[in-house]
Amino acid sequence: MTRSHWKAAASSLMALTLVATLADRALAEPRKKGIGKTVESSEITDGTIECADISPSVFPNGCGAEAEPAPGASNVFVDGFTTVDQEMPSTPSANTPAASLAKLKVGEGSQVIFASIVWAGDPTNFSGIVTCHLVPPNGPNSKAEFIGTGVTVGTLFAQTTNIGAGVVDFRCSDQDPGSNVRYRFVQLTAIPVPGLTRTNLLP
Repeated sequence: MTRSHWKAAASSLMALTLVATLADRALAEPRKKGIGKTVESSEITDGTIECADISPSVFPNGCGAEAEPAPGASNVFVDGFTTVDQEMPSTPSANTPAASLAKLKVGEGSQVIFASIVWAGDPTNFSGIVTCHLVPPNGPNSKAEFIGTGVTVGTLFAQTTNIGAGVVDFRCSDQDPGSNVRYRFVQLTAIPVPGLTRTNLLP
């Protein structure tokens, strides 16, 4: 082999050695992930994904922002074990603000609302009627009613739904000024739900 051939071979070997060295350094160092683009699993060489690596469209409220806690249920009540019996209103209609027994403020969103009451009529002076209305700020009025004779104690339950902020009103009346009915153990509860579909079966 001539001297010129040896020089050419040596130059080629040095070039290959330089390329191999640079390639080894590139593989050894973590690759910088692209900002605002899709990151492939093969690109995650340092084992981490930071907020700067994720497109802003993925987290409109900001990467790392804590989600607001879901609202909890609300409740007002009358505890008959610790409170003396209360006189029930005797308004001609139970669906009037004058017959209100309990009110509950609700916030924005959708809620399912429950109400109950335990009542007792005077055996010698009872009209035989107890009517309750559960009135939401934006939902169907719910009614529960007892009509009968020979029974002077009972429990009524009412349920409805609501969408939007306002005040839920639970109203009851014996509908007779001459009647004597007392109540205890009132419960009025609003439970938030993510969504609500209401269907009127007889529009």
